[in-house]
Amino acid sequence: GFWTPLSGNPRLVVVLEMLVTASLVAEVVLKALVIGRAHLQSWAGALDTLVAALSALFLFLEAPLARFHSDVQQDVELSQSLVMLRIIAQFGRLLLLAEHAQRA
Repeated sequence: GFWTPLSGNPRLVVVLEMLVTASLVAEVVLKALVIGRAHLQSWAGALDTLVAALSALFLFLEAPLARFHSDVQQDVELSQSLVMLRIIAQFGRLLLLAEHAQRA
């Protein structure tokens, strides 16, 4: 990975990653409860659900098990990459929505 100000404190990085992943999962669950099945059947909802599930899987299953190996940092980086992918996809959806709103 690359150096960040938090590189020297891996425990804080894991705690922050847990908070981000928990908020991601909570957002997906709330959207599913409020919007319903239609949200999960859209490509955006499916992407959100997939990214949230994979982030939680890598964080809560793989990272603790990798404590005995040297893969903890790679698992956290993969989870962070999934969250970044989701943010990029949301930004793209926002751009499409803005473009559609201008045409109307």
